[in-house]
Amino acid sequence: MIPSALNVSAAALTFKRLIYDSSMALSDWLVLYNPGGKSVDLSMEKGPFDLEGITSPSHVLSTFRLADPQYRGKSDSVLQVTVYSPKAQTVLFHITASEKPVKYSCKKELTPESAWTKLTFSPNDFKSATGSLSEWNDVLTFDIASKDTVLVSSVLWV
Repeated sequence: MIPSALNVSAAALTFKRLIYDSSMALSDWLVLYNPGGKSVDLSMEKGPFDLEGITSPSHVLSTFRLADPQYRGKSDSVLQVTVYSPKAQTVLFHITASEKPVKYSCKKELTPESAWTKLTFSPNDFKSATGSLSEWNDVLTFDIASKDTVLVSSVLWV
């Protein structure tokens, strides 16, 4: 069936600030690459205050959600990610832009805390050999890669 033959009008897209929170469980996350060859199973684990976050034994999480027009960041948006790491470690956050494609990266040092940590990112925080990410509208994937466990509780635009 062709929608136009049904006289169905297109629904207007509405911008959604909340990209992910732990109530969504495993939805919209996957393991796109697995450099350590570990299990790619995703799971929910409890962090501080018994709040859950998504994680993977491969220590890599990826989502295409930022490419969805409803979840695409606006030019003045900042990406906020709430994470927990039980160990001190460097965590890499990657954005793959769809136009070329180019992978942009940002490193953050996480230390063990007794609470969740909120990290904020602007497009120019993500760098590649060709320069900085200029805006959010070209994002294809968002990846989080670490050497040890990292729990992700939420991802949203602020």
